[in-house]
Amino acid sequence: MFKKCAVLIVGVVLLNAALVFAEDVFVTQNGKKFHHELCPLIKNKGAQKISMKEAKEKGLTPCSKCFKEEVSMEKPKLIK
Repeated sequence: MFKKCAVLIVGVVLLNAALVFAEDVFVTQNGKKFHHELCPLIKNKGAQKISMKEAKEKGLTPCSKCFKEEVSMEKPKLIK
């Protein structure tokens, strides 16, 4: 009985952690990129909040200003 309760508690904690770390991003109506909330490129453009998963499913790509690390990881580096 104790093991079942412990497994249930661990499962609930992991599920909550996944929901907390699900990142929301912001998109404009006709934009092709997703942004952080404070990105200057979407200021005063009526951006809407969606999940990053949903943005990627729509084929949107990260903004090169607010997602510098993610964008640099996606671009292959040329070897000279």
